[in-house]
Formats: sequence, C-alpha cells, structure tokens
Amino acid sequence: MENRKKNFFYYINKIFRPFNTIRLVIINILFWGILVLLLIGLFSGEKIVLHGDSNAMVLDIEGAVVEELSGTDLNQAFRSINGYVKSETLLWDVLESIDRARTDSRISLIYLDLRFMESAGMAALTEIRQALLRFREEGKTIIAYSDYYDQVNYYLASAADEIYADPLGDFFIQGFSLYNWYYGEGLERLGVDVNYFHAGKYKSYGEVYTRSSMSDEAREANRKWSGDLWNHYVETVSSGRSITPDKFNRFIDDYVRLLDEAGGNSVRAAVRVSLLDGLMDRSEIQDRLIDLCGYSLEYGSYNQIYYNDYLVLERDLFAPEGDKVAVINASGTIYHGYEDPGNIGGDSLSELIEAVQFDNSYKALVLRVDSGGGSAFASEIIRRKLQRLRDSGVPVIVSMGSVAASGGYWISTASDEIWAQPTTITGSIGVFSLVATYQDPLKEYLGVNVDGVGTTWLAGGMRSDRELDPRVGDIFQQSVDFIYRQFLGYVSLVRGMTVDEVDAVAQGRVWSGVQARDLGLVDKLGGLDEAVKSAALLAGLDEGSYATEFVRQEIPFGDQMLTALLDKAVIRSFAADLSGFFTVAENPVIKKLRNLEELNDPSGIYALTELNFQ
Repeated sequence: MENRKKNFFYYINKIFRPFNTIRLVIINILFWGILVLLLIGLFSGEKIVLHGDSNAMVLDIEGAVVEELSGTDLNQAFRSINGYVKSETLLWDVLESIDRARTDSRISLIYLDLRFMESAGMAALTEIRQALLRFREEGKTIIAYSDYYDQVNYYLASAADEIYADPLGDFFIQGFSLYNWYYGEGLERLGVDVNYFHAGKYKSYGEVYTRSSMSDEAREANRKWSGDLWNHYVETVSSGRSITPDKFNRFIDDYVRLLDEAGGNSVRAAVRVSLLDGLMDRSEIQDRLIDLCGYSLEYGSYNQIYYNDYLVLERDLFAPEGDKVAVINASGTIYHGYEDPGNIGGDSLSELIEAVQFDNSYKALVLRVDSGGGSAFASEIIRRKLQRLRDSGVPVIVSMGSVAASGGYWISTASDEIWAQPTTITGSIGVFSLVATYQDPLKEYLGVNVDGVGTTWLAGGMRSDRELDPRVGDIFQQSVDFIYRQFLGYVSLVRGMTVDEVDAVAQGRVWSGVQARDLGLVDKLGGLDEAVKSAALLAGLDEGSYATEFVRQEIPFGDQMLTALLDKAVIRSFAADLSGFFTVAENPVIKKLRNLEELNDPSGIYALTELNFQ
C-alpha cells in the first residue's frame, strides 16, 4: 500500500515537473526583466548639474502641501498610473530645499512658481513663508509668479521680492470661511433618528447630523479663532507688501469698485494697490529670470534647478550616524489598529514610538501632530506609548501643524513641551458618540418590521434597525462623560492646571495657536525647527552635534523596487488606459458617509474635530 502511494505521487510529480520548470523560468525572466528596467531607469536620467554661482532654484509647488504623503510609496505609484491620485507636495521637502539653498553659494534666487498650487494648512504656509524670509535674509532674491492668486498661494508670494501674474490671470482673496452642509432636517424627513451624545457644549461635530444650522456656541467659537487667524493673515501679507492692514482690507471691501475701475481685470486692480509688482506672460517672466540668473545653453532658458532635483543632488545617501533627534509624523485621522501614512493608526504609530525608545542613537523625539483626532481609544494607546518613552528618559516635544485638535491634542499631552504656530488650530478638548437608527424608514418605505426576543433588556438594544432605548442612551452618555473626565485629567496633569481650570477652556472649544498659548494649553510659538532645537537642548545635545531624522514605516525592498519602476514614464504610460476604470465620484454626501463608516473606535467614542475651513 505504501509503495502504491509512493508510485502515485511519483507519477504526479513526473507529470507536473515540466509545468514547475516553466513556472520557475517565467518567474526568473520577470525578475531579471524588472531588474534590468530598474537599472536602466536609475542610470538613464539626465545628470543634474549647477553652473556657476547664479542659479535659480525653481520651487514649483503642486497640488496640496501635506505633512505626510497619502498611503505608502507603492500605493501612490499604483494610484498615479491609473490617474486616481491627487498631486501632493511634501512640506518637509520644500523646507529642506529652501534651507539648503539659503547657505548654498551656487543658488542666488528662488523662482516661486505657484501656478499649480491648490491647498495648504495655515501652519504649513507659515513654516514655508518663514523659510523663504530666512532665504532673503542672506541677501538672496525671490521672484513669485502665478496665473492666478488666491489667499493660499498669495500668502507665500507675499514673502517674495517681486510678485508677477499673467495679464489675463486672476487675483481673488475673499477671507476665511467655515460653512457646512447640515443634514438634520433631511434625516428627520427620512425618519432616521440620530442620537448625539457629547461632553462639552462647544463640541459641535455631530451638529451637522442633528441640526439645520450652526449652533450659537459653535458660531461664537468659530468666529473667535477664525477671526484671530484672519488678523494674522492680513498683518503678515500687508507687512510683506509694505502696506497697512487697513489698505489691504479696503481692497477687499471695495473690490467691486476697484475691479470696475480696472476694466474688470482683477490682476490689474491688484497692481494698482501694490499687491502685485507687475503683469508678465510666460516669455516675459523667463526673460526677467535670465536677466537675474544668466542664460543657459543647456536649458535654452535661465540657469535653473528644480527643488526636487536639488534635493537629490544634495542629500546624503546614507542615514546619519551618531546622536539623533527623531521626528515622527502623526498626520490625518486617528484610527484603531494599523494605518498607512496619511492617517494615524494607534498601533502603527505606537510601533514607531517604540522603535525610537529601543534605539539608543535617538536622544529625543519630536512628534509632529497634524490631526483633528479620531478614535479616543487609539489616542490613548498612543499617549501611553509616548508617556512610556518619556519615563525611559527620552524627552518628547510636540510640534503642532495646521490642526492639532481633539484627539490630536489628546496625544500631545504626553510631552515635555508643546510648540504651535500662531496659525495652528488646536484645543477642541471634548468627546462624542453618534448612534443612528432607521427603523421608521424601513417600515415606511420598505414595509419591513423588526421583531424578536432577547435574554436581557440589553440584548439587541444597540441594533441600528431598532429605536434606541433611553437606558441605552444613558449608557452612551455616561461613557462619553467618563472619557471626557479622563481627557481633562491628562491635560490637567501635564499643563499644571486644575481639572476645573482645564474644563473652563475645554468644553470642545477650538482655539488658535496664540489663544492656546495665552490659555496655557501650548508652551511656545514656533515651527518644527524650533521644536527640534528645544528637544536637543532638553536632551543635553550641543548645537551641531546631532542629526535630525524622520522615523517612518519601513518599506520592503521589493516594494521600493516596484515603486521606482512604476514611477518611470515608460511603465506609467503602459497602464494609463486604466485611469477611467478607477475614477470615483466624490460628492459631499458620499464623502461624509464614507468618513463616518471608516471611524472604528471599539467603544464608538471619538475625540474628533472636523473643520470645513477655507
């Protein structure tokens, strides 16, 4: 019998051995083919060179300025080949290129090309603008150009020596606004019951599902912080153009009249009030740059290098050695579990913090927080891991980005210092839970009734197809109140305030960075660079004796190779026909429902702020 089994498998093996050989041959051909394409791609590019000491670094910011690119590099590569990806510019690449160029004698000018810039948070804009001013302090020049200007790209342009626009361009600055769609009346008409449990009278996340308009409390708070940010904007831009804030405000107040006097040409109207230096088409701005930097036979234009090419040229190939200050990005919504870059996973971020703790070369950590929060449970997982790092003797400094509110503030409490920009949106110390039930529309529109039995009064009490028992609602509210008290306690412990003092400035209320500092929720105003220096000081590191290193999720070597290949034009074009297949309609209602669906706190309790701020 045993011999018969052996014979059976022997013949099976004989039959399939040729197929196995073919499989191995195909795999090897694919492997070596990919390797050859990768080597060709790596070594066939143009050599990057700088000529003389009069070169322009082209800072062409495209799409959204982000603190962390969405998804892994491989995710981005696959999305880009089928057209389903929004252009993103990494904030840290922009800052690094400006600061390197500042002390590089070969770079005399930055050409700030803002034609394709779409969006950025105010704190990110502030960081870039401060870096541009440091560049000018070295006696170097910045020329800004765009087809159109809005309040996002003009904030950066106002740091330039000269600002130009296309003669048929547009100049439109309208001020900050915060408007939402309110679904309360619509959901009521459909018979959907939305039960909103919250702690903090200003905690307004759920209002869009329960009301038809903004509450008085939310209106009061939003006017306060948005007004503070707008005053900062006006003062900063006016200073950059050597005009008074009153003159800038009059331009907006009298915009219709000024536009009429300029014959309907908004860029001409902006020139007349000194907001622009002149109007130039593409050829004319190129001639201006040739005058300043000289002519390049190689480019058939001015002497230039794009900022991303400049970084490739200047960056070290290997990780720094010796003492280091680690920087970890906490950017996006906070979820329970593991998340790719662009969002925050409680467990994935905790693993990065743990990696810092057990690597003796890291002497301090700067946590860069750019998040409106999310899962309260995941926020606590992260806070505990940060506290454990502090307990091990490693200083933890928080550097707040454009938004560091609610859960973003929760994780910031386990720190030795909190730094924020004046334009940071922070606070929102409060929590909530949302429970929607739809038993009425099931019956009304589909004739579906729900009935059954349970062994206790709680059994089946949290089904979304049954009316919520008031006693279950009481459970949710008590849970929310408990989490809120925990939140207040963490803030009280680290900020040196009583719980009552914290509660007075909490209640889910949002503050600007300046307001938060004045209230004791933030220690100092400044950007990432200042936070890193402070972390090094707390760690006892002398200036110049340490390196700064971003700690990110590790990418497998195979993914790195595939990403490099997918980034090559020849391979991207091969898959371009797939673009239409992956297109997804993003209307506001679908996006809102998708965001709700993705929230995954185990207890359904969230420390989350969502600001539709423009």
